[in-house]
Parts: sequence; C-alpha cells; structure tokens
Amino acid sequence: MSLQTGAMGASFITTRFRKGMAAAGKATAGIGLEKTGRAARAVGAEATRIRKTYR
Repeated sequence: MSLQTGAMGASFITTRFRKGMAAAGKATAGIGLEKTGRAARAVGAEATRIRKTYR
C-alpha cells in the first residue's frame, strides 16, 4: 500500500471505524469494552498523525 493510498484511506477508515465502534460498543457492552475503546483512540490518533504527515 502506497503512502498516498494510506493517507487517502485514513480519514475514510477512521470515520467508518468510529461509527462501527459506536454500534459495536452497544452490542458488546462489557466484553473487552475498555480494550476496544483504547484501540479506537489509538487508531484515530494514528490516522490523524498520518493525515498531517502526508497532506
């Protein structure tokens, strides 16, 4: 995957990921929710960093 593709896909992935997290959070309440939230934040922060780097 090229850097350009990664940068372009980052915002799309995070938007989808956050929406998915909200839905999945309700469905899997209590099942590794703490871990899931931490992963979502990590992915969001990483995508933001990638977007800033390759803009």
